[in-house]
Amino acid sequence: MPPSQVRSFGTTLSLAYLAAGRVAGYVLFEIPPLHAAAGVALALEAGATVTDMSGGPWRVSSHFLIAAANPELHGELSELATGTLTPS
Repeated sequence: MPPSQVRSFGTTLSLAYLAAGRVAGYVLFEIPPLHAAAGVALALEAGATVTDMSGGPWRVSSHFLIAAANPELHGELSELATGTLTPS
């Protein structure tokens, strides 16, 4: 699968893929939090960085989610998701 291809298999499965190393990052907008809770637990246990859109810890009350395999990618996804990435 090309690195730029976007796939969605459902929130929990996508975050399980992140935990297993099959995808590098995942961004969710306006997601029902209970759909994400199990996948977030898997991703965190695997060492992923998972936050809400403001960069704070993801909580069940959060409506947005940014998850990445490492902190560097998480920072890039956060900038893209919030529209603050400056073109190089």
